Amino acid sequence: MNTDTLFYFVNADGSGHTRRAEAILSHLSIPTVIGSEKPELFAASSSTLTLVKIPSMRAPGDRLLADDVLHVPYGRDRAYLERVRAIAETCLHYRCRLAVIDVCVETALLMRLCGIPYLYMRMSGRRDDAAHLQCYRAATGLIASYPRAFEEPWVPDWMRAKTHYGGGIFVAPEAVQRRALSSRPYILVMRGKGMSQLTSSAIAQAAYHIPEYDWIGIGFDAPQSGSNWQILPYVAEPDAYLQQADIVIANTGNNSVLEVGYWQKPFITLPEWRFFDEQMAKAEQLAQHHLAVVMTDWPNAAIQWRSLIEQAKALSVDGWPTILSDQGARQAAGYISQAFAQLQPDAIGEPPLPPPLMAVQ
Repeated sequence: MNTDTLFYFVNADGSGHTRRAEAILSHLSIPTVIGSEKPELFAASSSTLTLVKIPSMRAPGDRLLADDVLHVPYGRDRAYLERVRAIAETCLHYRCRLAVIDVCVETALLMRLCGIPYLYMRMSGRRDDAAHLQCYRAATGLIASYPRAFEEPWVPDWMRAKTHYGGGIFVAPEAVQRRALSSRPYILVMRGKGMSQLTSSAIAQAAYHIPEYDWIGIGFDAPQSGSNWQILPYVAEPDAYLQQADIVIANTGNNSVLEVGYWQKPFITLPEWRFFDEQMAKAEQLAQHHLAVVMTDWPNAAIQWRSLIEQAKALSVDGWPTILSDQGARQAAGYISQAFAQLQPDAIGEPPLPPPLMAVQ
């Protein structure tokens, strides 16, 4: 390979990082190699991409952070060495000129040690620990995964000035085939691939308490159904369900929030635990803008559900167009392409290395 490339690292906690990367990559024309702990999360339509499997940094469900110097705990039988080697060999073999990190402080600082400029994807939540601040300062630029209106009060001016805001990054649907999904008004419950309290049994219970609505759950493990509820696994056109829903319930993941915003739906959200209170911070921003009703846990009584539904109906959903842009992914891609073009190609010839050991294709 004689062409310099972009190295795009994608975190695999849930599928949100992958979906955001796919949205941006659909507008990128520069040669790109993707590093991911779960390359299988990329859609079949992404088969032309160069994917490299990166060894995982932590076990699933691990909530342990080492300290505020770096987040990775010590130990793991030198497993981190394999991760560092896979990333370094990938960047060397594919002549990485610039990196996009979404997200991992350690990977970003490895880029700095390797002398590779990087752009870092910023997430919601209080990320003012020493590791994050050092990562942000060392970055060539920052990209907000969320709209500018959702920026948090703690963020200093220098960080805001360094951040590209594009009105949120998601895949805006080109067209949705309208078909009858329910003969009655329905509440849509969306579940992502990350940890979630949203379960089939919880939906069945809620449907029992609120029989005047149908309840449809999508993104669950297996299909189930009852008198006024149905649970579906993966659906080919989730936007069709969003478009026709009367109310949407979901966790406060980035993709879910932006998709609900695109369709301007009354939103009831249940924030999940994530590092640095990411979902809680996003939920607070939604509540401040009167765009969502925030639950602290799943209600178990009809009176609680009726109150939530009435609050959701009173939300200011017509405020979404002033906050959200369906061009966010295209704008982020333009920002990345500009940063890539401004860097001078490496004058050194192609290194005589074999392909990375972890290459997928």
